[in-house]
Amino acid sequence: MLNPSQPNNAEQIAISGKANIEQAIVKMIGLARREILIIMPQMHALWDNELISQGLIDFIRYSAKRDVLILMNTLDIQANPSHSLVRLSQRLSTRVKLKQVTTLLEKPVMDNDYLIIVDRQHTLRIDDIDKMSAWFDANIAARAQSYADGFILQWPRSREIAEYRRFLL
Repeated sequence: MLNPSQPNNAEQIAISGKANIEQAIVKMIGLARREILIIMPQMHALWDNELISQGLIDFIRYSAKRDVLILMNTLDIQANPSHSLVRLSQRLSTRVKLKQVTTLLEKPVMDNDYLIIVDRQHTLRIDDIDKMSAWFDANIAARAQSYADGFILQWPRSREIAEYRRFLL
């Protein structure tokens, strides 16, 4: 499904359905070489997936210079104490960083959009998590860079999530 074989070939692909979006997320992680930035309104069950977690582990284990940064704006610790992304950030806290911010990126990214930015080159934007619809932007560096710039501006203003830093037995 996701196979941007020619780096100069920019395209936008519509994706629908939970399985297809999960597969797209895993493939996006597989494309990453330097950084993965994830923006999410809240910890959704879509992300509580062992293939996604394993992909992130494989990504960061390949090099000490690789990091995963996750920004979210809704803290729902009671509903998601054992979410796989939370467990991953607890196990690998220096490499998978999870922070909370009050407002996510500005338009055209809406407050309810989920977004993955890979190497400031590719993006996957889940614009309707309930209907499971998403857009993959392959090799649209200008858009990915714009999203990444907004993310990086917000990162210092975000706060550590103390509730997610504790190990739960």
